[in-house]
Amino acid sequence: MSIFTKTQALKTAKFFASCDSMPEAIAHARELANRLPGDIKRGGWKYYFKRFADALERGELPHAIFAEGGNSKLPFVAFSTLPVVSCPGAGACAGIEREGDTPELGKAHCYSLRAWRYPAAFLRQCQNLLLLRFRRRAIIDAFQELAEGITLRLYVDGDFDSVETALFWFNLLRQRADVSAYGYSKSWRILASVADRVPANYALNLSSGGLEDGNAELKSELASMPWVRGEFVALPVVGKFARGFARYEDPEYHRAVRDAAKSAGLGRVFSCPGQCGECTGAGHACGAVDDSGAHVMPITIAIGVH
Repeated sequence: MSIFTKTQALKTAKFFASCDSMPEAIAHARELANRLPGDIKRGGWKYYFKRFADALERGELPHAIFAEGGNSKLPFVAFSTLPVVSCPGAGACAGIEREGDTPELGKAHCYSLRAWRYPAAFLRQCQNLLLLRFRRRAIIDAFQELAEGITLRLYVDGDFDSVETALFWFNLLRQRADVSAYGYSKSWRILASVADRVPANYALNLSSGGLEDGNAELKSELASMPWVRGEFVALPVVGKFARGFARYEDPEYHRAVRDAAKSAGLGRVFSCPGQCGECTGAGHACGAVDDSGAHVMPITIAIGVH
């Protein structure tokens, strides 16, 4: 059993999302490093919390802000922050039924919560949330140093937590027209309020499972924006399939996704193949545009709840 549970992680995430200063956050991380049971061993929770506190106290970064290496699933540069606490539009994905509810991790199906099993992944999310709140200069500098012409997935974990944060990112993207950014968001109200400030090099997928799912007027308003690719919908699927990424190799899984979409009244959908990058002949379905600027996959993309 982990010495740092998912429940403790949520409590820590809430603290970092609401504390008043970076020194307060550093002190809390150091307290956790001292309070957790056992010795400090490289790679463990105590080690990473101490490393986190020490680096931030020196004005350094315990983790890279952007994940630049990519992997077989996501061959793009990526930015993440803490899920749930930075997701004002979260609903069923966080175990929330209505606005104001407390997240119930036992009911949540947010894939980002899986990262909370790993100290380095969790604390990178914590770091980035704290940098957005207290040290944005570090993010600006790291962004400006990104290689030319990259594709950026903005928010693998987490979401736009405020109008201020959305404008911060869109202003940065406007300065780097060579960067092609895309993402998924349930922060529909926030994005609708800054609709005229979204740059041409950002593509949005309207993510399902949020508090605004039933708001047809808001969804329609956003869907009409040129920077919105369309919907990305997570659906419960019926059947037994391989765990992890192996299920994407199973034709029956994709058939179940299409059947679920049909039952939900979504009509024709593209079943996400799980591997980003060149998942269609014209580029990646969620963000690529053709020479005219039109999205290469303008229909709804669907995936089984995982």
